Amino acid sequence: MQNINIQKVSQTQIDKARRIEHNGEIHYLVENSKGNLDENGEVIEYTVRYDKAHKCITCTCPAMNPPTDANGFLKYAPRMCWHIPAAVAHAVLYRQERREQSQIESYVRQGVDRETATRVVYAKGASYTEAQVKQAQQRNERNLFNILR
Repeated sequence: MQNINIQKVSQTQIDKARRIEHNGEIHYLVENSKGNLDENGEVIEYTVRYDKAHKCITCTCPAMNPPTDANGFLKYAPRMCWHIPAAVAHAVLYRQERREQSQIESYVRQGVDRETATRVVYAKGASYTEAQVKQAQQRNERNLFNILR
């Protein structure tokens, strides 16, 4: 399976991806970055899908499918396009949102009003830097008793 880094995917790139479910299969359509149009005036989109046979994610864009010369040799080596990380990032956010909505529904079924359930699910706990944690640990360490002091 490919390692796909989604750390540097921008929200704009994620917004260009859309999830398509058809006959039990899921794939993504991702708009081209320049807003190029096809012959019908539609924005050109590339299909990103998981290939079960090869256990990899594929894209129909030119970067992933380079042209060949007259002898059938690739003109350049395939490279990772930005469409795949954008689709993967969209999928990660989609699954996270589904989990959060499921948790909200669970609280509502237990009798909690939706507004409170939403606040609880989306509440963020305090986050501390590594330096802050280390400083707190040092402050909380026990000072050993020494009779010679």
